[in-house]
Amino acid sequence: MTPTGWHYNALGTVHGGVLATLADNALGACVYTRRPAGTGYTTQGINVTFLRPVTIDTGPIRCEGTALNVGRRTAYATAAITDLTGRLLAHATTTCLSRPPTGTRTHASTHRPGHLSDFLTCG
Repeated sequence: MTPTGWHYNALGTVHGGVLATLADNALGACVYTRRPAGTGYTTQGINVTFLRPVTIDTGPIRCEGTALNVGRRTAYATAAITDLTGRLLAHATTTCLSRPPTGTRTHASTHRPGHLSDFLTCG
């Protein structure tokens, strides 16, 4: 993602919610791709630690998520937001709760792993 002015908060930096959303997508994609077919999950909690301010001058940023443990009932994942030189800008963790298979779906999933592939990767 390349920060722009409309990502800014009143302090002149990228709003933490933008970075949290980026991390949440990476975290969710990593958990989702490790779940058995037909099962779902929901986020129980997310924690984001902001280490450096992000501005337009930061340039493009990326987020890499890693599912550390995906069990029958819970999953735990981490994500790192970095600039293109690898400098850590923010770090996030999540705990997700598994949902049982839903049976026949009546609508398409709104979560599409890979649709943010320009700046998300899963380890």
